Amino acid sequence: MPVISVIIPVYNCEKYLPATLDAVLNQTFSDFEIIAVNNSSPDGCLRILQDYAERDARIRVLTRPNGGAGMARNAALEIARGDFIVFCDGDDLLSPKTLEILLSVQNKTNADVVCHGFKRIGCDATINDTVPDESIKKIRTASGFAPLFRKKINVMAWGKLYRRSLFDNLRFPAVKIAEDFYTTFKVFERVKKAAYIANRLYFYRSHPTQITKTITAEKITDVFTVAEMLSAELQRMPKKQLRYFSRYAARYQIFGLLTPLLKSPDSNLLTLFCNEWKNLEQNTYVSAHDLTIGRRFVLNALLAGNYETARKRFDFFKKIRI
Repeated sequence: MPVISVIIPVYNCEKYLPATLDAVLNQTFSDFEIIAVNNSSPDGCLRILQDYAERDARIRVLTRPNGGAGMARNAALEIARGDFIVFCDGDDLLSPKTLEILLSVQNKTNADVVCHGFKRIGCDATINDTVPDESIKKIRTASGFAPLFRKKINVMAWGKLYRRSLFDNLRFPAVKIAEDFYTTFKVFERVKKAAYIANRLYFYRSHPTQITKTITAEKITDVFTVAEMLSAELQRMPKKQLRYFSRYAARYQIFGLLTPLLKSPDSNLLTLFCNEWKNLEQNTYVSAHDLTIGRRFVLNALLAGNYETARKRFDFFKKIRI
């Protein structure tokens, strides 16, 4: 059995997929399997996956209806054989020693999850354009949600090595966006020890077709739905942990919607955001008090229906970084 299962959801990324697969296949640690899940991609992704699978027996290819990255990861988790799980998106890159370094840290710490940093790269960047970050200066260990709130650990599914057992009876929710917001918090509820290294081993490709670049009504609803789900499920946690969650949810996951949303001329989306926020405050312990002062001023203008004022305030506070 392989030591690591690398799970790659694939959709509409034929331009970048070969580089992603090469970056994983060329790892210095070789005892792994790749489970690539084709989300009925309309481009040439399936052909690329089949070609690679014919050349390397470590690649297993699944095809399923497009239900988003979370549903693809769920399908892969059902058949994963590795003791550990690593997630990678179909357009991103891993540093050549990523798996080797993560396993080394896990062996030293016996951590349930090993987290590492990432670097944003451009559309056309290649693995040769990335800078290896392979010398580990310090290993930090922690537990609970505090490292998530303090942004020491990002909330994305990628950027981590997980014990496979963390996903026993746990799967990503059926949403198109914010699925890892849910699962990461649920995973860290189970984690007894998390290790963190600052090394930027993951290279996140930024390009115009990404799902997070545009905001739709469905995406707005998904983010608030996940926040409500988590809020209900984490009620039993200590109050300090709940505060970490509510602040993260308000400041980063939910307020983060406004960066692209305020650029949209569609006022209906802003109205939907306001209605969802009001419902969230009414039904959970997440509130405007979890926001920083500047963001609270933006939200207050939005809730009052003063959308143009909200845009101006957002731009102002962004400039002065409040």
